[in-house]
Formats: sequence, C-alpha cells, structure tokens
Amino acid sequence: MLMDLVEKVDKVSGMSTYPTTVDREPLSANGANGANGNGPIALEQSLVAPRPLASVSTLEPREYTEHHDDADSAIPPVRTIVLDRAPRPVAPPAQRESIRLASAAGPKRLELDSVSVSYGHKQAVKSVSLPIHQGEVLALIGPSGCGKTTLLRTLNRLTELVPSSARGGRILLDGDDVDDLPDTRLRARVSMVFQQPNPFPMSIFDNVAFALREQSRKRPGRRALEPQVIDALKRAALYDEVADDLGRPALRLSGGQQQRLCIARAIALRPEVLLLDEPCSALDPISTGVIEDLIHELRRDLAIVMVTHNLAQARRVADKVAFMYMGDLVEYGTTQQVFEEPRATRTRDYVQGAFG
Repeated sequence: MLMDLVEKVDKVSGMSTYPTTVDREPLSANGANGANGNGPIALEQSLVAPRPLASVSTLEPREYTEHHDDADSAIPPVRTIVLDRAPRPVAPPAQRESIRLASAAGPKRLELDSVSVSYGHKQAVKSVSLPIHQGEVLALIGPSGCGKTTLLRTLNRLTELVPSSARGGRILLDGDDVDDLPDTRLRARVSMVFQQPNPFPMSIFDNVAFALREQSRKRPGRRALEPQVIDALKRAALYDEVADDLGRPALRLSGGQQQRLCIARAIALRPEVLLLDEPCSALDPISTGVIEDLIHELRRDLAIVMVTHNLAQARRVADKVAFMYMGDLVEYGTTQQVFEEPRATRTRDYVQGAFG
C-alpha cells in the first residue's frame, strides 16, 4: 500500500527521484529481513526515506547556461535605462514665478458670475465667480467630488446634456452670454480635451480634419484642409512624429501621441478657450512633460482651464489656482499665493496633504 502511494507521487510530480524497486532480502519466517533482523520496520523505512538517484547539486541550469562560456555569465546582467534626451530639471519656484509675471495676462475671455450647478436635488457647484484671461492657465484643484469637473464642463454647456442638471448664474464669453450662442458654435470657441485620449477610429489627418469639416458649410477636400491640419499638428507638437504617414490609423499611436492628437483636433478651429480635464492622468512621465510644455506654448494664444489632482503639476504649469471644496470656491489666487501663503485654513490643509 505504501509502495503504491510512492508510485502515485512519482507519477504526479513527473520525477524519477526514487527507485522503482527497493533492494531488500526476502523476509524470514519470523518476519526479519535477512541478516538485518529489522523486519517490516526496515522495509517501511526504506520506502519512506529511499535513496535518491541523483543529488540536487548535480542538476545544472542548462537552459540558461548552455549558450555561455563561463559560470560568471550565468548571473543576469544589470539593467540600465538609456535616455534619448537629457533630463530636464524643474525650475525653482522663484524662477517659475518670474516667468509667469513676464508673460502678462491678456484680455478677459470668460467670466463666471454666481454660477451654480445641481443634479436633481444635489448641488454640485455653489455660486462660483471668477475671471479667466487669455495668456493664463487656471488650474482647478480640490478633492474628488468637489465640483471641479462639473464646473469645467459647464463652461461650454456640456453639463446640460445630463437630463437632471440645472444651472444658475451667468457665463460670459468675450462679453456674450453663452446661453445665447448655438451649442456647436460655443464648443468650437470653447473646446475641450478629456481625461482619456479619445481619437476617432480614422486616420491622423481625418481626426483633425473632422472638426474643420463639421464647421464648414461645404465639405472641403483634403487639399483644402491640409494647411490647417498641419498647422494644428505643429501647434500640438505632434507633426514631426507623424509627418511621413498622416494616413496612419490614429488608434495605433501611443497614449501620449493620441492625447496630443486630441489637442490638435481641439485647437484646429482656433478657439479662444481650451478646457483640459486631467489631460495627463493616463500618461507616463515623459508624455506628461511633453503635454506640460505644450500647455506653456498654447497659453500665448488661448485661455486654458485645467482640472488636475496633481498638485505638483498645478505648481509647474498654472498661473492662477482655484481651490474648490464641497462645491464651494474656497480660494482663488496666483499659484505662488495659493501654495505658499494660502488665506484659508482649508486650503493650507489641502496643499500640505492633510486631506485629499
């Protein structure tokens, strides 16, 4: 019975560690094993602890070392990371602030006057008033569920697509009430890039040309649209990477390239305001750095409003910061003032990491 158990273990493990037969002398009449005199006990011990055919030390890692000449080469090599560009150190706060001050804000593009948004009986945004200027990046910060994204989507009336939503207050775009503008015209002037890259299942060229064709009375051809498409791709810092194959499917681009393609599509119509809903949350650090550099370039011609949970990113790219909590605008000011000299206790606790 015990012998059968050993054979079953051998079959399951697929190994031949134990001998298939046990060397023993026939049992004597009194149950003893030949000269040993141990009887069934010796048999049981031989089955429980039989002699292995080979020592473990004789097993060599042939699969790894068969292509190597010496034993030292069996040690895996040290992994190294090769950068295709020099690391870019982050400028100190004083230098970043001097750059912001050097680029003075332009005219007021958007103005929010006591804007409130509710979904059914729940109020998501409570009487927010603030200006948004060309040449500035406004970062909306705050914990999850505080109303940042709702406020961002209200700026081009995307929240009205939710049946239970209701908005109060006024939003002015260059002095015009956004409620008086056709929604398609408004969203051409106040365009948006979402958190996840969402290129259309078509070519790189057609992704950018789509917005241009939708805003045209006649459907222009490729030759007529090519200068505008190339200009948008260049402004989005993508053209040099895709210039040789604009007919390539957009879904084959990397995540960072897809997000820049979405930015190119959003700015192709030359909007006055660009809304960014956590544009780097799904990207790697290198792609994030490219997007942040792009934001600095685009703010010369646009007013940019960005939602971000990354406080370090807000400090790097924003000129103004608005901190929201539970639907209220708690504090609004320059980046340096909000992060280094916050007026509200709740703002100070948030930027110092007491809650998030």
